[in-house]
Amino acid sequence: MPGRTAKEAVENFAGFMNETLSCLTNRRLSAYQKADNTYVLLYKEAVPLRTDTGAPFYIQVTQVCNAVPLEDGTFKARTREYSYVFSESPGLDHHGLVSYHWHPNDFNLRDPHLHLRITPQVGCPEIEHKLSKAHFPTSRVCLEDFVSLLLKYYDIKSPLHHSTHRSILKKNKEAFSKNATWTVNPLP
Repeated sequence: MPGRTAKEAVENFAGFMNETLSCLTNRRLSAYQKADNTYVLLYKEAVPLRTDTGAPFYIQVTQVCNAVPLEDGTFKARTREYSYVFSESPGLDHHGLVSYHWHPNDFNLRDPHLHLRITPQVGCPEIEHKLSKAHFPTSRVCLEDFVSLLLKYYDIKSPLHHSTHRSILKKNKEAFSKNATWTVNPLP
């Protein structure tokens, strides 16, 4: 993933992210430079996903990164924050059904966390309300784990053959893990 320049390092990182997301959709992340050495990779709108059941689901992915110089003169993209949202609605007015966030510089809660929402049909409004507001602590979560979760447990239909998306996720998670500054667990 390193690059000869800061911009190339971020472009390489975006390439891995887009390849990982190709396991869910053909849409590509948009990228823009937010500040001198701050880049944002995101879907500008929620992206619809196909399911085996036909149920409507969407994802929204945002990753903020910068490029840091390495000892050999190359650059490496470094994640500064992320948001991965899985929702039954294209609106971005809530955390969806499942969302992973890490925003260490901008909010009161700086640790990685998970948001969960259950549907109101359960019949426990007090618990449903508390769950929707809770920030469940997690370690940092890589995009490959988020994509794997959706494919494995939410009946999301990949546009790719099963063996192809498994291979992409395994390869990209191993490449990410090799360059990560934090511990990344292997795919099951």
